[in-house]
Amino acid sequence: MTELRPMTEDDKNPVPAGFGLENEHPMLTMPFTVRFGDQILDGQRISVTQLEVSGYMGEPPVGARNICVIRFPFQDFSITLNAEMVVQQGADGQMAVLMFTDPTGPHLAQLRYIINSFIAGDVITLKGMMAYTGPTQPKAPKAAAAENPMRARIRSIGIALASLVVAFLAASVVFGRYTTAYELHPVFIDRAGQAMQATVAGQLTYLDPAAAPGEVAYTVAAVTGDVLSFQMPSDGEVQVASEIYEGATVLPEDLILTIFDDSDSLRLRTLISIEGLTRALQGDPAIIELNDGREFEVDVQVRDTTRSAAMKGDLFVPVDLAVRGEGLTSSDINKSARLRLSKKLWAVCSASGRRTGNDKDHTTDHLWGQRHTAVADLAETLAQAISAHWRRRHDDLLPDRCAAPPWPFVQRPSDCDGPHPRRHRTQAVAGTSGPRPYHL
Repeated sequence: MTELRPMTEDDKNPVPAGFGLENEHPMLTMPFTVRFGDQILDGQRISVTQLEVSGYMGEPPVGARNICVIRFPFQDFSITLNAEMVVQQGADGQMAVLMFTDPTGPHLAQLRYIINSFIAGDVITLKGMMAYTGPTQPKAPKAAAAENPMRARIRSIGIALASLVVAFLAASVVFGRYTTAYELHPVFIDRAGQAMQATVAGQLTYLDPAAAPGEVAYTVAAVTGDVLSFQMPSDGEVQVASEIYEGATVLPEDLILTIFDDSDSLRLRTLISIEGLTRALQGDPAIIELNDGREFEVDVQVRDTTRSAAMKGDLFVPVDLAVRGEGLTSSDINKSARLRLSKKLWAVCSASGRRTGNDKDHTTDHLWGQRHTAVADLAETLAQAISAHWRRRHDDLLPDRCAAPPWPFVQRPSDCDGPHPRRHRTQAVAGTSGPRPYHL
């Protein structure tokens, strides 16, 4: 904006004739008013170099200069521009032409925006004029929070403990995934008995479950043309396998019938992977999980069929499982379970008392004991480190550092047996005959 200043001799020089021609800057008819001195003139046409007004009363005379206020009224607001103008021509009661003394002055950007928006038919808004997108009011200053060191310390301790709990849970999950493995095949719980199987592929031509010991129990006509008869080996309860009848086709190792005695013993059978068999033979605990949530520790028993399948290169081999102690009953017959192999690195093998007469078992127990001792030493070192860190970071939390600590894993400092070290320290004071006690 041009400053208001008194007229000088240079300002009285007339503007050259033809400075702003109508064909160079077309005049635009739009509503506006001009305040020239004490007169308020109605605007008729305007351009970026001059404007035409009506209601001119002859004062001031042609050639006079003054600071004019150009006002553009809109619906909800108005825009005013201040610019220095000179009267180029005009007569009393007629049209007058006013010219901008500095057409490229500070008012040019706003005037050009208004003219261009009016030509385009756009509604002129304050947003386009002001072009400011920052906050409309200053931010309220934040109230100074009262410092509470006790609450801050407790919050930091709580955050640290929560972080330790989360880290422990994550480590437990990772450790469980690394040390625990489930076998793919289910464990079948059946009644223990003597199984009779087919030895060749063929057709079952004769079947007599009620045969006496020494009589023919069933006959198989082999595909080679031979006819094989099998005698009943002993007396007892006979159960024919499902889908076995006279005329049925059988394959080698197909179960024909099972002979049960009067005992209530159970048999647990499953297929185990070679890797799982190796882990079980090396001493990793094997546990079966039933559908009702019960768990029983078992021993993996290797039989001739297991060795034969392993030597042939099978990925899964048949094994029998024996439950340690009492647990399963006759009500668990025909149920299934899952076999889980675990590896406990921090405990002594619980089965060491049940193993006898094997130097390898004693060596395994010794290794488990060494691992347990190492883990215990590591836990004790960690507890001491936490205690020292808590003493350094939260010493001012207690009114008396020699008071009983609130945490069970923090021990009372050893130097607290005598006088309080922080209240009975002395220092030499200049200008005195001796030391005096002071408090930290």
